[in-house]
Amino acid sequence: MPGPLCVDELGTDWLDAGTLARTRHTSPSVRGDLRPRMSRRASLGFTVAYADAEGSFARAAATWQAEQPDTRFISHRFKTIGDLVYIFKLLNQQAKDLNDCYCRGALFLHSSQPQQSEDGETGGIHAASFRPTTLAEGRYAEEVLRPQGLLVSTAHLTLLKSLQPLRWARGATLNVVGCLSGGSPGSDESVAQVLAGSQKVRSVGETGKAYFSSEPDRYVAITQGVRKVYLRAFHMKRNLVIGVLDGNLDGLLSPGAPMPRRTFEPR
Repeated sequence: MPGPLCVDELGTDWLDAGTLARTRHTSPSVRGDLRPRMSRRASLGFTVAYADAEGSFARAAATWQAEQPDTRFISHRFKTIGDLVYIFKLLNQQAKDLNDCYCRGALFLHSSQPQQSEDGETGGIHAASFRPTTLAEGRYAEEVLRPQGLLVSTAHLTLLKSLQPLRWARGATLNVVGCLSGGSPGSDESVAQVLAGSQKVRSVGETGKAYFSSEPDRYVAITQGVRKVYLRAFHMKRNLVIGVLDGNLDGLLSPGAPMPRRTFEPR
């Protein structure tokens, strides 16, 4: 199948036809390895990937992980915002149990630019809505998720800032990989910017709409059998239109090339 766009459109129908995550979610459980992949390697890292139906985010996370040979990893997948909040708490506890700190981490997910206005908060990290299918899940939603503000499909600005601060090593880096995760060419408002401040760690994000590609330095649509999957913002399709509207013609000069990432230092 051709590589899907990370985020097709925002709002009530933001999920693209490839993931169908709103209708395929069946439980609040976190998916993934709950124990680190132990080895004698020098440093500790983690990956957290959105659990789309095709596993594209997890494949991109595995590709990134394989390119860090000096690191032992803890890997998780999430379906809902409640899962994501729990995973941050779990990651913190796992580092404590290992008496270690994270030197690097990466989030592979749906995202948009988080903003706050008089009308409320918009944008952030997107996930599937929690849809109870049993009486027990209904009680869980009303008695646990709703009081904590977790019965939502988007982690807006306030919720992003409240994610459990992790144990970071000096000089650590958090990669946030998703649409506009590092802002747009004309604005640095982004999930990576927020997390750099709240997590107190250098954070890196994409500056355009993200696509899955089988090559890191040029866009090549992925197929089901491809082993390596990269999630990057490339100079193509919507990013070209946005660039032209912003007066940035770089994409026209190098179509299909990756867009620059943006780095935020902890404040």
